[in-house]
Amino acid sequence: MIKCEKDLTFPIKVVARMCGVSEHTLRAWEKRYGVVAPLRSGHGDRLYSNVEVERLKVLSRLNRSGYKMKDVAELPTSSLLAIMEEDKRFDPFHGIGKGKTFDEIQKECFEHLKSFHLDWISECLHSYRLQLTVPDFVINLVVPLLGRLGGLVDQGLINVSQEHALSAIVRDQVAQVQVFTTPAEKSVALTTPDGNFHEFGILLAATLCRCYGMEVHYFGASLPPRSLGEAVNQLKVDYIMIGNTGMPSHLKPMELSDYFKSLSDTVITSKKVWYGGVRETVGDFEFLEVEYVSDFVELGRIIGSLSRGS
Repeated sequence: MIKCEKDLTFPIKVVARMCGVSEHTLRAWEKRYGVVAPLRSGHGDRLYSNVEVERLKVLSRLNRSGYKMKDVAELPTSSLLAIMEEDKRFDPFHGIGKGKTFDEIQKECFEHLKSFHLDWISECLHSYRLQLTVPDFVINLVVPLLGRLGGLVDQGLINVSQEHALSAIVRDQVAQVQVFTTPAEKSVALTTPDGNFHEFGILLAATLCRCYGMEVHYFGASLPPRSLGEAVNQLKVDYIMIGNTGMPSHLKPMELSDYFKSLSDTVITSKKVWYGGVRETVGDFEFLEVEYVSDFVELGRIIGSLSRGS
């Protein structure tokens, strides 16, 4: 793994707080089991990269739930995440020190949003971003928060300026989720159909893909199908993900089935395509295998299985 100076942002004192363990424990794990290999500053202090911090957060959660470090220390992070995914005992907020349910966190965020206490919300999400694993932060915190935001807007309980403010804070925190990995074996292209400018879904999906070690080609929103196909051909992308947020029919340049048909006509090898958001009847295509993904939990399982080669 190549480490850059920008990765070396966390001293051991900060990492210990983020993982909920002592500095002594981190040193012991490193010495006995080689769980990570942080670089050292000019004064000899440990400096942990983002990927090392993420790994330590996962290991600490496994250890608190009864797993012996000697049994999990040598497993790759993707396998550790798979264990957490399959073990129903895991509570994403267990052991991070705040003692609040997610419902309580949501309520607090929206109470502060009503008064435009935006700094409080930003600090709250920043704190959880540092303490939660990437899948937990995205799937268990960000996605439900945005879903509840949409419902409150529809009910007239949150106005447009408040919606934009919270969305901007969430986008900023998601953008700061950095996952540095070794060279990936699988690659994915992400976008939305031409004319669909709702980008949040694919932004969160891209973050999850990076977490599980995939090479991400993120094209933002509203990419025409032929442009996507040409990029996929040139980059030799393995998979495609499409965000299909609902839009009025009269605003769509084309139906989703037509988008996939044009994409199938452009790609030169068969591709697996996942799409989320609004489910539509899309039919079959010569060079595309299209599958609908109902939510981010299912998406996490899919890309987690890809990273494990299953």
